[in-house]
Amino acid sequence: RRQEPGRPIWSALAIFGGCLNTVVLVLPPIFWGVAAFAPERDPDVTATLHQLGIFTFVSTDQWYLFNWVAVIVTCLRTQLAPHSPFPRWFGYFSAFVAADFLPGALCFNFRTGPLAWNGLFVFWIPASTFFVWSLVMAYLLLKALAAQARDANPTSDVREPVTATPVS
Repeated sequence: RRQEPGRPIWSALAIFGGCLNTVVLVLPPIFWGVAAFAPERDPDVTATLHQLGIFTFVSTDQWYLFNWVAVIVTCLRTQLAPHSPFPRWFGYFSAFVAADFLPGALCFNFRTGPLAWNGLFVFWIPASTFFVWSLVMAYLLLKALAAQARDANPTSDVREPVTATPVS
């Protein structure tokens, strides 16, 4: 929010995108749980529920784009707040990762190969780049929080040892 002057359009989009992402992340485990709940059920029904979970997981990843658009725009705009957690290069990196998620919808058209549900472009590249993106995002946010804490208390550069207080 500190990055936006005026109305917080991009912050609101990031919150909205995060809410959508929870739906996408909650549904597949529910489908897999239902598939595993009754082992005596017809194997075709179990396979269908499992496939529903898999396809929900890999084909709805375009919903992440709502969140990424907000991050990309925030990164590429002029840095307005001190200790901005989002440098310009992170905007380009986020755009690259967002583009990696686009082939997910193609999984319905291919049973084998790099565009199948377990293929290189639909599963492995998006999963790998999302993992790296999450690590980089966490690092940037923690770095910005540490800088803000140093500015809030400039005498706290020297770490004092923690001493136990006697209990009375």
